[in-house]
Amino acid sequence: MKKLKYILAYFVLGAVSFTCTDQSTFRNPSHHELERGAYVRFVTAPPTDYKPEEVQDISISAQVYDPNGNVAQYDLSVIVTVASTGETYRADDFLTITSFPNTLSMTSQTIADAIGVDKSIFGAGDFFQFIGVATRNDGVKFYGVEPSFDEDNGTVGIGNTEGNLLNAVAYKDAMTFNFIIACPIDDTLYTGKYMLTHPVGTCCGGAIFLDQEVELTGISVYQRTFEAIYLEQFAIGNGPMTFTINFICGTVTSADNTGTGLQCANGITFNGSDNPGGYSETDDSVLVVKFQEACQDCGCPPDEETEIILTKV
Repeated sequence: MKKLKYILAYFVLGAVSFTCTDQSTFRNPSHHELERGAYVRFVTAPPTDYKPEEVQDISISAQVYDPNGNVAQYDLSVIVTVASTGETYRADDFLTITSFPNTLSMTSQTIADAIGVDKSIFGAGDFFQFIGVATRNDGVKFYGVEPSFDEDNGTVGIGNTEGNLLNAVAYKDAMTFNFIIACPIDDTLYTGKYMLTHPVGTCCGGAIFLDQEVELTGISVYQRTFEAIYLEQFAIGNGPMTFTINFICGTVTSADNTGTGLQCANGITFNGSDNPGGYSETDDSVLVVKFQEACQDCGCPPDEETEIILTKV
């Protein structure tokens, strides 16, 4: 009965719809009948990872511009999670730009000053996230988060920038971006074809991935991705999703906010495990990736731990 409820919920709510967007104009009408959204873009996106020995001297200088020609002000907030202490720090309005094109500049020191710490606390595994707010010339604000909707009371929450602008790498968006301090793994490790198995059922029962062959691809010195079909056995028409694996200085888990291609109430995503496993730096024949399936408000346990096994073909 629980599984039937699970299937019906997905049929009712359906798959996420993806909107094609004209890259030349970046028109992003959204949930408030806005015809031209405010959006800020990088000319060349800054690095997404730095080595631990570089963390004290990070310097970013990236050109940004306003593709729609209607941004009056761009404000950037920074959120830093320090791996050694588990503490998270946030500074709103970390940086403000009021004319375009312009250069977005920051260093380890300016970030440390903004969040009120000594930069010496930064180290391996630290995660730096940046979220922008673009204020249109009529005062309407566009946030670097996707729109949210509360089904219980019918209200739209913060965020009115189309999700494809924030998630598609090709858009080089400066509305939400990040970097991590990671220990590089060899380019030859954990790439190529693997057999994926999911031995432990989760979130209302059953395997979320059927056995299938996938191909791991390196996208940075600490990340691998592959394409797989989520909940294929329910035949609900969803296509392959991109699963991203983070190798963080000895531990391995799913990247946070990994989209599944399906939504239920507040959405279904994969997040990193609270108890990630390890990986070998010499033998990539088998990899166990622990992660959380976050089924918020779907009649399933939220943030349920599970794992997949990848065996090299």
